[in-house]
Amino acid sequence: MASNVIKLQLTNLPDKLWKIKSGRGAPVRVFVTAQDLWDTACNYFQWVDTHPLYRYEQRKGTVIAVGKKQPVDTFVAIPLPRPYTKEGLCVFAGCALKYFSHIKHNIFENLYKEDLDMLTVIEHIENIIHTQKYEGAAVGIFNPVLISRDLGLRDTVQLTTPPDESFNVTLDLK
Repeated sequence: MASNVIKLQLTNLPDKLWKIKSGRGAPVRVFVTAQDLWDTACNYFQWVDTHPLYRYEQRKGTVIAVGKKQPVDTFVAIPLPRPYTKEGLCVFAGCALKYFSHIKHNIFENLYKEDLDMLTVIEHIENIIHTQKYEGAAVGIFNPVLISRDLGLRDTVQLTTPPDESFNVTLDLK
């Protein structure tokens, strides 16, 4: 059986994630083995780590030209880390986001050793993505509000009162 998995070499990858595709027109990727999936995920993590996003800041300064100071504005590119995402991994791998949930569902239907290897790899990848986002938000690298929403984290308070009483609640969301 011929494998339709395309090995991506980090040396020839474009710097825009959406430019990476499976090479067969429409993005489709089938991982034959758990090792194929793991290798692709590792390549994705390395690509993310080596292709930061940039924020441009204007800096004011002065230069001395012909004996007098003249103001000058420059723009500085500040590299910002890119978070790992399942969506980004799927774009990188050329598969649909539902691909992983489909694999997980099918694994629970027919349990074989190869399937358990695939399930282990998928769960490990999901844990790596979750941990990188959580830790990045915890130390302020990523926006904590956006990451907590993405990870489904929330603080909840349940209030109950007798039916004949009412009260006002003011929330200070900082």
